[in-house]
This record gives sequence, structure tokens and C-alpha cells, in this order.
Amino acid sequence: MRCPAHFGLYFPTSQDLATAALRFGALTLRPGGHMVCKFYAGAEDRSLESQFRALFHRVSREKPTASRSESKEMYFVGLRRKGDVGVDDDIKPQRPLLPNYIREKLSNPILTEHQRSIEAELGDMILQDRAPDDEDTLEPHDAARKSYSSSSGLLSQDGEEPTTEELAVLPRVADSLPWSAYLVALIELCERFAYYGLNGPFQNYIQNPPDSSKVKGGIGLGQVGATSLTNFFQFWCYLTPLLGAVISDQYLGKYKTILLFAVIYMFGLLVLFVTSLPVAIANGASLPGLIVAMIVIGLGTGGIKSNVSPLIAEQYRGTKATVRTLKNGSRVIIDPTVTIQRGRCHPFTVDQPCAMPRR
Repeated sequence: MRCPAHFGLYFPTSQDLATAALRFGALTLRPGGHMVCKFYAGAEDRSLESQFRALFHRVSREKPTASRSESKEMYFVGLRRKGDVGVDDDIKPQRPLLPNYIREKLSNPILTEHQRSIEAELGDMILQDRAPDDEDTLEPHDAARKSYSSSSGLLSQDGEEPTTEELAVLPRVADSLPWSAYLVALIELCERFAYYGLNGPFQNYIQNPPDSSKVKGGIGLGQVGATSLTNFFQFWCYLTPLLGAVISDQYLGKYKTILLFAVIYMFGLLVLFVTSLPVAIANGASLPGLIVAMIVIGLGTGGIKSNVSPLIAEQYRGTKATVRTLKNGSRVIIDPTVTIQRGRCHPFTVDQPCAMPRR
């Protein structure tokens, strides 16, 4: 049926078949019945869609994921046939549909009245040929989008909230994040680099003395002392986010809390750096300086860690799911929940809890 090199040849035929299928469905479907009809996108499909909308309570235009992007193949999905509406006679097929076959069927004496009415309805669809319009030469997605944008009814337009049927069948995808979200994520990336960069060498720095023959350190507390202090630091860093969350929610807000605790964090790093210099180690300032630095850095970690993910989520302003048509002609739901989950699971937000969206 399809001739890829001659769109004008196969398109009217596909519309004839779709029209015939719609008329057949109008005669045979009970009220509340459903129908799926394949067609090829073109200038005439908007008229066919209007008849679908007249016959069904819900109508959607779908392009299967498996369909090639250059293909004009699409489907009308009609849900819940109306009980007191038939198909108009405005649209009729553009090429004869087996006139001899229909004539033989109508002359068959064993047909029931219902079957005869169906065949008579098919016979009414025989019309003259026509040359393809200029709009028939549109690219498939341009034609589909043009007919879609000009349609009205129960099929959601781009930017509108999805219908119940669209919520059930269309894939949910994330929207693009604003640049401010990436800036906040970059702050968290720097904090995580600093945290893991200093937490790794802590064991050797605390355990071994400066003049060790194996691995040089700085304090020389032994393995037990080093393990105790590093475990305390990790525990402290996971406890302080509670304090950071309270300060943010009750007093300063997320942005000011991150800014304040980033300064505290850098002060702790400065204390750790100064007290780890050879002159500080020689004068016994390394251990007190380490303990103070651990406490201060832990405070900074808690203030930043507890507010980064919520602040990233607040950069996205969308609150309602909307329908969008992609460049390949497929329709998706832009879901704020999936977008926020994407922000929480961004690679920059290292060590942040997140739940991946269900596909």
C-alpha cells in the first residue's frame, strides 16, 4: 500500500482506509466501545480527526516509539464511543474502494439487514480521484504538528495539563534545569571534593609520627587513636545536617545558610592547614588544631549538605505536569517530580539521597 517515493500516491489511499474503518466502527461499535486506527499524517487528517472527536468522548493522536522518525505513520485512539452520534458525510475517501466487491456484496441475497447496511455505507464512500495538495508534501512531523496545533477538543495542546488518558499512556520525562541549579550543584561538588580530600589522609596523619620510618604522619596517636578520631569526624559530619536544616528553616533560609556555613567550612580548612605545618607540629599544636578543625569543618558540612538538594529543587519553577511535542513528533509529559528527582540525582550532588524515576 505504501510507495515511499510518491507520497501523494499512498497518502489518499491511507485516508480512504482510515475513513472506511471509522465508518465501519460507527456502525458496529456499541456505546462505550474503543477504537484504534492507523493513518499517515497529512493535510486531510485534521478532518478525519474531527470525525473521531464527534464519535468518541476521548481522542488522542499517537506515534509509536518503534516507528521510524521519518515515517508518517501515526494512530488515532478513540475511547468510549458516544451513543447517539454517527459519522458525518463531510469526509469521503479519495479513491474507489473495490466497487465490484461492494456491488457483489449488496446483491448477495443471504445478507442480513445489518450487514447490508454496512456494505451500503461502504458503497457511499466511492468518490472521484484528486491530485495531492501542496500540503501533502510537508515533512511528516511538520504535517502532524500543523494538524495537531489546529485541532481542538479533548487532546491537550502543548503546555496544557494532560488528560486522564494521556497520564496513563504518555511517558514522563524531566524538563531542563535552569543554570542557577547547576551553580548550586557546583558548590556541593566543591564541598564534597574538600571533604573526601581531607578525610582520606586523616588516618596516616593522626596515626604516624612525623619521623616514622614507614609512612610519615603528623601526630603519632597510633592506630586506635587515629581510628577513634576519624570515626568521630564522620559521625559529626552526619549529625550536623540536623542543625543546618533547623537554622535554614527557622532563621536564615537556604541561600544564606549555605553562604554562612561555606565561610565556616573554609575557616576550618584554614585551621587544619596552619596547625599541620612543621612548625605547628614541632610545638604540639597539631592535635588541638586537628580537633578544632574537625568540629568547625563538620559544622560547615552540615550547613551545606542539608540545604543543597532543596535549593536545587527550588530553582525549578514548574508545578504542574504539561504535554509537549518533541521534534520527532512524539508526545511526552513534562513532569516536575521527575525534573526535581533528576536534580537530586545529578552527578554534581555527590552523596545526596535520591530516588530514580520509574520508567
